[in-house]
Amino acid sequence: MNDIMSFSAAEMLAKIWSIQQALEDAGIDHSPTIYRDDAISIVANPPGEKWEIDVCEDGSVDFEVFKSTSMQGEAELHAAIATVKTENEA
Repeated sequence: MNDIMSFSAAEMLAKIWSIQQALEDAGIDHSPTIYRDDAISIVANPPGEKWEIDVCEDGSVDFEVFKSTSMQGEAELHAAIATVKTENEA
């Protein structure tokens, strides 16, 4: 943690709660998690997408959207797995 913090833990929790309430009100499935040392994250799953929302200890919000690509069939699944395997082995 930083020695100088202008954003309190209570403010951080209030921001997280506000975001979760907005997601809930919109009917978007979501859950809190921790990926980073300096943030609490919310993973949201609107149809066809995955959102990673990080509420950072300094009060900033990082937001990433991952959109699905529609694939058809088992051959495409195995090709995708093979691609990732090859990349991981490199």
